[in-house]
Amino acid sequence: MLTADDLGTAASGRRARTGALLLVGQIRRHNVLGRSGHSVHPRHHRGHRDRPRDLIACRQRHLAHPLPQITFTGYASDTGNAPAGQVSLPATAAEGETAVLFATLGVGPATLTAPEGWAQISGKSINGITGAVFTKTVTATDLAAPQVPVTWAGGTAKYTLSLATYEGVGGEHPVEAVTATDLGVSEHRTPTMTAAGRSLVLSYWSDKSTATTAWTLPPNLLLRGGTTGSGAGRVSAALSDAAAVTASGGVGGQLGVTDATSSRGFTATVVLGTP
Repeated sequence: MLTADDLGTAASGRRARTGALLLVGQIRRHNVLGRSGHSVHPRHHRGHRDRPRDLIACRQRHLAHPLPQITFTGYASDTGNAPAGQVSLPATAAEGETAVLFATLGVGPATLTAPEGWAQISGKSINGITGAVFTKTVTATDLAAPQVPVTWAGGTAKYTLSLATYEGVGGEHPVEAVTATDLGVSEHRTPTMTAAGRSLVLSYWSDKSTATTAWTLPPNLLLRGGTTGSGAGRVSAALSDAAAVTASGGVGGQLGVTDATSSRGFTATVVLGTP
Protein backbone atom coordinates (compact mmCIF):
# COMPACT_ATOMS: atom_id res chain seq x y z
CA MET A 1 0.00 0.00 0.00
CA LEU A 2 1.29 3.45 -0.92
CA THR A 3 0.83 6.04 1.81
CA ALA A 4 1.02 9.81 1.47
CA ASP A 5 4.68 9.59 2.52
CA ASP A 6 5.39 6.89 -0.04
CA LEU A 7 4.03 8.86 -3.00
CA GLY A 8 7.31 10.15 -4.37
CA THR A 9 9.54 9.81 -7.38
CA ALA A 10 11.06 6.58 -8.62
CA ALA A 11 13.04 5.96 -11.78
CA SER A 12 14.42 2.95 -13.58
CA GLY A 13 15.00 1.72 -17.10
CA ARG A 14 15.42 -1.63 -18.78
CA ARG A 15 16.29 -2.71 -22.29
CA ALA A 16 14.66 -5.67 -24.04
CA ARG A 17 17.05 -8.21 -25.52
CA THR A 18 14.74 -10.72 -27.25
CA GLY A 19 14.64 -9.27 -30.77
CA ALA A 20 17.90 -10.84 -31.94
CA LEU A 21 16.71 -14.37 -31.15
CA LEU A 22 13.50 -13.76 -33.07
CA LEU A 23 15.44 -12.58 -36.09
CA VAL A 24 17.69 -15.67 -36.04
CA GLY A 25 14.63 -17.91 -35.79
CA GLN A 26 13.12 -16.23 -38.83
CA ILE A 27 16.27 -16.81 -40.88
CA ARG A 28 16.38 -20.48 -39.93
CA ARG A 29 12.76 -20.94 -40.94
CA HIS A 30 13.48 -19.21 -44.26
CA ASN A 31 16.33 -21.64 -44.97
CA VAL A 32 14.16 -24.65 -44.20
CA LEU A 33 11.46 -23.39 -46.54
CA GLY A 34 14.09 -22.95 -49.27
CA ARG A 35 15.29 -26.49 -48.92
CA SER A 36 11.72 -27.83 -49.10
CA GLY A 37 11.09 -26.29 -52.50
CA HIS A 38 9.60 -22.86 -51.83
CA SER A 39 10.72 -19.99 -54.05
CA VAL A 40 13.88 -18.41 -52.66
CA HIS A 41 16.06 -15.81 -54.33
CA PRO A 42 19.31 -17.44 -55.47
CA ARG A 43 21.49 -15.14 -53.42
CA HIS A 44 19.70 -16.32 -50.24
CA HIS A 45 20.06 -20.01 -51.07
CA ARG A 46 23.54 -21.00 -49.98
CA GLY A 47 25.35 -24.07 -48.85
CA HIS A 48 25.52 -25.42 -45.31
CA ARG A 49 29.01 -24.03 -44.77
CA ASP A 50 27.82 -20.41 -45.24
CA ARG A 51 24.81 -20.49 -42.94
CA PRO A 52 26.49 -20.20 -39.51
CA ARG A 53 28.50 -17.21 -40.72
CA ASP A 54 25.35 -15.62 -42.21
CA LEU A 55 23.39 -16.08 -38.99
CA ILE A 56 26.16 -14.54 -36.89
CA ALA A 57 26.44 -11.59 -39.27
CA CYS A 58 22.67 -11.00 -39.18
CA ARG A 59 22.62 -11.21 -35.40
CA GLN A 60 25.49 -8.73 -35.12
CA ARG A 61 23.74 -6.28 -37.46
CA HIS A 62 20.56 -6.56 -35.40
CA LEU A 63 22.37 -5.97 -32.11
CA ALA A 64 24.03 -2.90 -33.61
CA HIS A 65 20.55 -1.42 -34.14
CA PRO A 66 18.51 -2.27 -31.02
CA LEU A 67 14.76 -1.71 -30.89
CA PRO A 68 13.79 1.83 -29.77
CA GLN A 69 13.21 2.30 -26.05
CA ILE A 70 11.46 5.00 -24.03
CA THR A 71 13.11 6.20 -20.82
CA PHE A 72 11.49 7.99 -17.88
CA THR A 73 13.59 11.05 -16.98
CA GLY A 74 11.75 12.96 -14.27
CA TYR A 75 8.63 13.82 -12.28
CA ALA A 76 7.25 16.93 -10.56
CA SER A 77 3.96 17.72 -8.87
CA ASP A 78 1.90 20.37 -7.14
CA THR A 79 -1.26 20.24 -5.05
CA GLY A 80 -3.26 22.87 -3.25
CA ASN A 81 -6.40 24.92 -2.81
CA ALA A 82 -6.20 28.04 -4.98
CA PRO A 83 -7.71 29.85 -7.97
CA ALA A 84 -4.89 28.45 -10.18
CA GLY A 85 -2.07 25.93 -9.97
CA GLN A 86 1.51 25.73 -11.16
CA VAL A 87 4.04 22.92 -11.57
CA SER A 88 7.58 23.13 -12.90
CA LEU A 89 9.35 20.87 -15.35
CA PRO A 90 11.56 18.34 -13.53
CA ALA A 91 15.12 19.58 -13.07
CA THR A 92 16.28 16.57 -15.09
CA ALA A 93 14.23 17.50 -18.19
CA ALA A 94 16.12 18.02 -21.44
CA GLU A 95 15.35 19.61 -24.79
CA GLY A 96 13.53 17.26 -27.16
CA GLU A 97 11.97 15.11 -24.45
CA THR A 98 8.21 14.59 -24.22
CA ALA A 99 6.36 16.09 -21.24
CA VAL A 100 3.00 14.72 -20.11
CA LEU A 101 0.91 16.76 -17.67
CA PHE A 102 -2.02 15.32 -15.69
CA ALA A 103 -4.40 17.75 -13.95
CA THR A 104 -7.29 16.95 -11.61
CA LEU A 105 -9.60 19.63 -10.21
CA GLY A 106 -12.04 19.02 -7.36
CA VAL A 107 -14.90 20.89 -9.04
CA GLY A 108 -16.91 20.39 -12.20
CA PRO A 109 -18.05 20.80 -14.81
CA ALA A 110 -15.06 23.04 -15.53
CA THR A 111 -12.39 23.67 -18.14
CA LEU A 112 -8.67 23.32 -17.42
CA THR A 113 -6.31 25.47 -19.45
CA ALA A 114 -2.55 24.95 -19.86
CA PRO A 115 -0.08 27.47 -21.37
CA GLU A 116 0.33 28.04 -25.08
CA GLY A 117 2.24 25.20 -26.69
CA TRP A 118 0.66 22.49 -24.55
CA ALA A 119 -1.87 20.31 -26.36
CA GLN A 120 -4.77 18.73 -24.49
CA ILE A 121 -5.10 15.15 -25.71
CA SER A 122 -7.97 13.98 -23.49
CA GLY A 123 -10.16 15.10 -20.62
CA LYS A 124 -13.41 14.53 -18.71
CA SER A 125 -15.57 16.77 -16.54
CA ILE A 126 -18.61 15.80 -14.47
CA ASN A 127 -20.34 17.24 -11.43
CA GLY A 128 -17.67 17.49 -8.75
CA ILE A 129 -14.47 16.62 -10.63
CA THR A 130 -12.56 17.64 -13.77
CA GLY A 131 -9.46 16.06 -15.27
CA ALA A 132 -7.28 16.57 -18.34
CA VAL A 133 -4.07 15.31 -19.96
CA PHE A 134 -1.72 17.70 -21.79
CA THR A 135 1.54 17.14 -23.65
CA LYS A 136 4.34 19.01 -25.42
CA THR A 137 7.89 18.57 -26.62
CA VAL A 138 10.34 20.28 -24.28
CA THR A 139 12.19 23.22 -25.84
CA ALA A 140 15.11 25.39 -24.77
CA THR A 141 12.57 28.10 -23.94
CA ASP A 142 10.76 25.73 -21.59
CA LEU A 143 13.99 24.90 -19.78
CA ALA A 144 14.75 28.60 -19.32
CA ALA A 145 11.26 29.21 -17.88
CA PRO A 146 10.18 25.80 -16.50
CA GLN A 147 7.01 26.93 -14.69
CA VAL A 148 3.78 25.47 -16.13
CA PRO A 149 0.68 27.33 -14.86
CA VAL A 150 -2.74 25.67 -15.13
CA THR A 151 -5.85 27.81 -14.80
CA TRP A 152 -9.61 27.38 -14.56
CA ALA A 153 -12.67 29.56 -14.19
CA GLY A 154 -14.79 29.70 -11.05
CA GLY A 155 -12.36 30.71 -8.32
CA THR A 156 -10.61 28.74 -5.61
CA ALA A 157 -10.61 24.94 -5.92
CA LYS A 158 -8.60 21.97 -4.71
CA TYR A 159 -6.35 20.47 -7.38
CA THR A 160 -3.39 18.26 -8.13
CA LEU A 161 -0.87 18.47 -11.00
CA SER A 162 1.51 15.67 -12.01
CA LEU A 163 4.13 16.18 -14.73
CA ALA A 164 6.43 13.47 -16.11
CA THR A 165 9.08 13.61 -18.84
CA TYR A 166 10.23 10.84 -21.17
CA GLU A 167 13.04 10.40 -23.69
CA GLY A 168 12.71 8.42 -26.92
CA VAL A 169 9.05 9.12 -27.76
CA GLY A 170 8.17 9.32 -31.47
CA GLY A 171 6.35 7.70 -34.34
CA GLU A 172 3.20 8.56 -36.24
CA HIS A 173 1.19 8.87 -33.02
CA PRO A 174 3.71 9.82 -30.32
CA VAL A 175 1.22 10.51 -27.51
CA GLU A 176 -2.35 9.25 -27.26
CA ALA A 177 -4.68 9.11 -24.26
CA VAL A 178 -8.12 8.13 -23.05
CA THR A 179 -9.74 9.28 -19.79
CA ALA A 180 -12.64 8.27 -17.55
CA THR A 181 -14.51 9.28 -14.38
CA ASP A 182 -16.26 7.30 -11.63
CA LEU A 183 -18.52 7.94 -8.63
CA GLY A 184 -18.66 6.63 -5.06
CA VAL A 185 -16.11 3.81 -5.31
CA SER A 186 -12.75 2.85 -3.84
CA GLU A 187 -11.70 0.80 -6.87
CA HIS A 188 -10.67 3.02 -9.76
CA ARG A 189 -9.84 1.31 -13.06
CA THR A 190 -8.03 3.09 -15.88
CA PRO A 191 -9.81 3.14 -19.26
CA THR A 192 -8.77 0.78 -22.04
CA MET A 193 -7.45 1.60 -25.50
CA THR A 194 -5.41 0.01 -28.29
CA ALA A 195 -1.70 0.70 -28.74
CA ALA A 196 -0.96 0.77 -32.47
CA GLY A 197 2.72 -0.17 -32.14
CA ARG A 198 5.54 -0.72 -29.67
CA SER A 199 4.87 1.71 -26.85
CA LEU A 200 5.19 2.63 -23.18
CA VAL A 201 1.89 2.77 -21.28
CA LEU A 202 1.25 5.27 -18.46
CA SER A 203 -1.51 4.83 -15.86
CA TYR A 204 -2.92 7.73 -13.82
CA TRP A 205 -5.41 7.62 -10.96
CA SER A 206 -6.90 10.52 -8.97
CA ASP A 207 -9.79 11.05 -6.61
CA LYS A 208 -11.73 13.59 -4.57
CA SER A 209 -12.61 12.53 -1.04
CA THR A 210 -12.66 13.44 2.62
CA ALA A 211 -10.64 10.45 3.82
CA THR A 212 -8.25 9.03 1.19
CA THR A 213 -4.68 8.78 2.51
CA ALA A 214 -3.24 5.90 0.45
CA TRP A 215 -3.41 4.12 -2.92
CA THR A 216 -2.77 0.44 -3.63
CA LEU A 217 -1.51 0.05 -7.20
CA PRO A 218 -0.83 -2.93 -9.51
CA PRO A 219 2.46 -4.65 -8.58
CA ASN A 220 3.48 -4.98 -12.24
CA LEU A 221 3.70 -1.19 -12.66
CA LEU A 222 6.41 1.20 -11.50
CA LEU A 223 5.32 4.17 -9.38
CA ARG A 224 6.65 7.48 -10.72
CA GLY A 225 5.06 9.84 -8.21
CA GLY A 226 1.90 11.09 -6.58
CA THR A 227 0.23 13.68 -4.39
CA THR A 228 -2.17 13.81 -1.46
CA GLY A 229 -4.10 16.94 -0.54
CA SER A 230 -5.56 17.86 2.86
CA GLY A 231 -8.94 18.61 4.37
CA ALA A 232 -12.43 17.74 3.18
CA GLY A 233 -12.82 17.38 -0.55
CA ARG A 234 -9.08 16.94 -1.03
CA VAL A 235 -7.64 15.63 -4.29
CA SER A 236 -5.01 12.89 -4.46
CA ALA A 237 -3.26 11.22 -7.40
CA ALA A 238 -0.76 8.53 -8.40
CA LEU A 239 1.17 8.01 -11.65
CA SER A 240 2.79 4.76 -12.82
CA ASP A 241 4.13 3.29 -16.02
CA ALA A 242 4.98 -0.16 -17.34
CA ALA A 243 8.75 0.56 -17.01
CA ALA A 244 9.51 -1.01 -20.41
CA VAL A 245 8.21 -0.76 -23.97
CA THR A 246 5.62 -3.41 -24.85
CA ALA A 247 4.12 -4.73 -28.08
CA SER A 248 0.99 -3.35 -29.70
CA GLY A 249 -2.50 -4.39 -28.59
CA GLY A 250 -5.03 -3.67 -25.86
CA VAL A 251 -3.77 -1.67 -22.87
CA GLY A 252 -5.25 -0.05 -19.78
CA GLY A 253 -7.74 -1.49 -17.32
CA GLN A 254 -5.28 -1.08 -14.43
CA LEU A 255 -6.85 -1.06 -10.95
CA GLY A 256 -5.94 1.53 -8.31
CA VAL A 257 -7.59 1.15 -4.90
CA THR A 258 -8.01 3.93 -2.34
CA ASP A 259 -8.14 3.22 1.40
CA ALA A 260 -11.52 5.01 1.61
CA THR A 261 -14.51 5.44 -0.67
CA SER A 262 -14.00 8.34 -3.05
CA SER A 263 -16.66 10.89 -3.84
CA ARG A 264 -15.36 11.18 -7.41
CA GLY A 265 -12.52 9.71 -9.46
CA PHE A 266 -10.64 10.60 -12.63
CA THR A 267 -8.32 8.14 -14.41
CA ALA A 268 -6.25 8.10 -17.60
CA THR A 269 -4.32 5.71 -19.83
CA VAL A 270 -1.58 7.27 -21.97
CA VAL A 271 0.33 5.51 -24.75
CA LEU A 272 3.77 6.84 -25.72
CA GLY A 273 4.87 5.62 -29.15
CA THR A 274 8.34 4.72 -30.40
CA PRO A 275 9.96 6.04 -33.61
